[in-house]
Amino acid sequence: MTKADRLREYLTAAIPALKDNPDRFQVFVDKGSLRATGAPGAGGVIAFEKAYTCTLLLLDFAGDENAVFLAVIAWLSVHQVETLQNFDRNRQGVGFECDVLDAHKVDLQITLDLTERIGATPRPAPAQGGYDITVWPEPQQAGRDVWMDGPAFPPLVGSIYVGGELIAELPPHDG
Repeated sequence: MTKADRLREYLTAAIPALKDNPDRFQVFVDKGSLRATGAPGAGGVIAFEKAYTCTLLLLDFAGDENAVFLAVIAWLSVHQVETLQNFDRNRQGVGFECDVLDAHKVDLQITLDLTERIGATPRPAPAQGGYDITVWPEPQQAGRDVWMDGPAFPPLVGSIYVGGELIAELPPHDG
């Protein structure tokens, strides 16, 4: 699952507690499904979409959960923007649960729905036949704010502070 792997990499780079304790950060893919029309597109390309629920589990997390939430939103704003654009009070979008372990630690579970678009392109005749598989990039929604119509907000990249203390660094996106 390409997006689940990229989300893990992004959050690990952004949140020091995840980088320092990788064994306490788990990622699960649940409730997966495939969607396809069954008809080849232009050039014989077979396209399908993987849809799944990605669950992030942060165990004994002693950082600020708001930094994690902001990092998830920053990642979604590039890699799954419709999760933020389809704001509907009856739809979950990004869910979370938290078990408070003590005054300084929690077990935090975050769930979000992800999709990946895949294309299988027939190989040229001189080759052995078969298909080349490509994970297609997410369509970009330039010029629109994810919360309402209007100009897009700047990319969420940079330092995150709480009470003047640096708690996270949102890295640039890999595209």
